[in-house]
Amino acid sequence: MSRTEDDRRLLNTFEKLACRPSPQRDILAGQRTPTARSGHRCVADNTNLYVFGGYNPDYDESGGSENEDYPLFRELWRFHFATGQWQQIQTEGYMPTELASMSAVLHGNNLLVFGGTGIPFGENNSNDVHVCNVKYKRWALLNCRGKKPNRIYGQAMVIINGFLYVFGGTTGYNYSTDLHRLDLTSREWIYLKPNNPPDDFPEER
Repeated sequence: MSRTEDDRRLLNTFEKLACRPSPQRDILAGQRTPTARSGHRCVADNTNLYVFGGYNPDYDESGGSENEDYPLFRELWRFHFATGQWQQIQTEGYMPTELASMSAVLHGNNLLVFGGTGIPFGENNSNDVHVCNVKYKRWALLNCRGKKPNRIYGQAMVIINGFLYVFGGTTGYNYSTDLHRLDLTSREWIYLKPNNPPDDFPEER
């Protein structure tokens, strides 16, 4: 099979990575893996997959008394594709506490996290941008000005040409089709008013 044919075969195909070691190998290698969770966010580059935050209501599965943030996970994990190894990254600085349904993007060595919700869900929300440099393993709060989005979670986010775009989301009571843009150089937020008639808007989400 040619490379082109092989590439076509892999398009739109899910493959399960053999990334979870057997219990015996887990013990021998001293390797831990992330606990089952929902509401977390995953981003990746060519080398690693990063997993941030999440939620699991099972007390024992979430770490019991050792997890001070139960039922949330205030942690960042990295999975190395080549070796199939997981590592919990020990970071410095202030890691956000709104750890469910936030948005995350990886921009070079910087993991940008926006919004999210904590406990109680839908009432303890964020509209801050936190940045973790995954090379130096340090968090920082991005000081921004301008028209910030509401304190929301469940929104979509992307970086295009030096601008961070945030779309949709919910306060826990109201859903939105708002679109905001953050200039990552000037750190100024603006609200982008659509030119479409209301009938052309996507449904609130």
